[in-house]
Amino acid sequence: MRFGLSSLFAAAALAGLAACANQYDLGTADTAVPRTSGPVAITVIERRDSVLAGRKPPSFVGLQSLGVGEPLDVTTSSGQPLADDMAELLAAAFYRQQTETWVVRSSFGDTAADAFRAFLASPSDRLLLIEIREWQTDTLISVSATWDLVARVYDRDGTVLAEERERGSREWEETVILDEQKGRIAADHLSALLGALLGRRSIAAALAS
Repeated sequence: MRFGLSSLFAAAALAGLAACANQYDLGTADTAVPRTSGPVAITVIERRDSVLAGRKPPSFVGLQSLGVGEPLDVTTSSGQPLADDMAELLAAAFYRQQTETWVVRSSFGDTAADAFRAFLASPSDRLLLIEIREWQTDTLISVSATWDLVARVYDRDGTVLAEERERGSREWEETVILDEQKGRIAADHLSALLGALLGRRSIAAALAS
């Protein structure tokens, strides 16, 4: 396919704009979390196949198409792994309801067993562990998302007190032009999903016990 000079300049301009804007701030949304009976430790572990295999970075959020060429990776605006942004989002939500909270940082490739061992160094009696098995947004002039999140609550003996899973996909059909709006949709949806996951009766009861 041939491109005239005007087409090349337009493509270059689009690429330049996207290079400045292909980051989403996922920490701005307010997540609804259940009440707890005491302090809670939070850890989020990265288990996406594309990230663990090295095809995408830990900060990967999704893809942004320019309408020409290959889609660009969208990453967290913080530069942190998505798992860290998600853990901080949850910690802030528990903090707002005056729950004492510890964020147990995960390392790349950590399993649930690794995360539990790290949790034992905290003073909390409960560990809330989130596995990111899938999370990806896709944007052009609308936004879609695919997700697979698992939540577990552990006690200090290693017993799984509750386990729930949220997975699915959705497309927002309205036209969205500004990257800030696209990032806001992604952040709000992630926040709502986490709220729904932690609002499940078994999770809420395990945290409250």
